[in-house]
Amino acid sequence: MKLKYSFLLLFIACSEVRTSEQALDLTISPKLEIKMGESGNASHLDFVSSTLNDSSFLILNKFSRSIDTVKLSGNSGKISIGSPIPFEGPNGIEIINYFQEYNDEIAFVDNNTIYLPGLGEVDRLKINSFNSSQFEGLLSIANVNSQNKVISLLNEKDKTGYFFLLNVLSRNLKLSVLDFNKKEIDLLDFEVSEKLDDHIILNQGKNAAITNPYYPNLILKEDKLIVSYPFVNQIQIYFIKTGETVSISPETNLYKVEKDLPQPILSEISFKEYSKISGDWQDDVLFGPIMEVGTNYFRFIRGELEVEGGLIYMELFNNQFEKISEVNLSAIQQDLGMYYIPIGNRIFVKAKSQSNEDILNYYMISLD
Repeated sequence: MKLKYSFLLLFIACSEVRTSEQALDLTISPKLEIKMGESGNASHLDFVSSTLNDSSFLILNKFSRSIDTVKLSGNSGKISIGSPIPFEGPNGIEIINYFQEYNDEIAFVDNNTIYLPGLGEVDRLKINSFNSSQFEGLLSIANVNSQNKVISLLNEKDKTGYFFLLNVLSRNLKLSVLDFNKKEIDLLDFEVSEKLDDHIILNQGKNAAITNPYYPNLILKEDKLIVSYPFVNQIQIYFIKTGETVSISPETNLYKVEKDLPQPILSEISFKEYSKISGDWQDDVLFGPIMEVGTNYFRFIRGELEVEGGLIYMELFNNQFEKISEVNLSAIQQDLGMYYIPIGNRIFVKAKSQSNEDILNYYMISLD
């Protein structure tokens, strides 16, 4: 039997749990499972994935190097193994950071190349071969290092793609549109959060530099781009047709609205010292990417790991990005993790505990 919660979200379980008085009807399924053994995939891995339709989503199988389909039906699911992705040849894909359905096939993206399906062979678009009068230097597509490696950045109709591009030398980060036909890059009139520079933890060595996963999350939805950040609650909506940006910082009673600022690194330090500074930053509050469910938008937030192992919260917005509700999900089901993906009007959530790598445990959340 499913557990249904229709109430004012007022939790009094313990002093650690903050409260919210915003109403929300919420249904969480019991723990469900999908057998993964035959696919060779493993339940404990972070999935590179993509939405497909109202009952299925796609995941990258790193073992067989295929795009597998996770099909959900009722309270069960199964995985269908896809065809292997060639590494070399006319349809070869060298590296896979993300993928997305494109013209009923699959497009792939890595830091330097966009692989578009074509007639007979893959069209490899090297971003550093594109023309740009605004952006010089060696460019790279900023790779969001979150547990939700999901993109929706390619516009099939206009044959364009929207990305945060990083100048590898100067580390300037710019929101850009790539025209696949003209092979041109245009910068958009968009200012990243003023808080971004404060959260960069950069350790510049003699031969290489390492940094923390501070890059913004980005999704394309019709005529707008939705930008959010892993370190702060700020959301920016960029309207493609007008070039206007609306910025919101939703109020909350449940969690911190920003990570603590990291300790500044003024000179080269050891990897161990860097790992401690970066690790403390990553263990602080974490804001997941914005996604669409039904006619609304939502995201998960993980609280500080020092507080009960990181409580999981959810924010819900209408299509005008007015906040409808927020809820402490961990007060209802402690086993919810930070991997989530919308499936129609429901949300697939990977269980925090995965005791068997051949069985994927998950929950389904329905919003009534």
